[in-house]
Amino acid sequence: MEDSYLICKTSAGITGYIPLNTGYMVKNGNQYTIHLKSKSVTVTVGK
Repeated sequence: MEDSYLICKTSAGITGYIPLNTGYMVKNGNQYTIHLKSKSVTVTVGK
């Protein structure tokens, strides 16, 4: 998953790319959670 990126867009229209690295995510089953500015983003990994 380290070669994947999460594409984010701010309310101001700025696009950013966050590399998905399981080292800084919280794993729960097949889901990983990233905490961004006090909001959580959950990524589900499929097979």
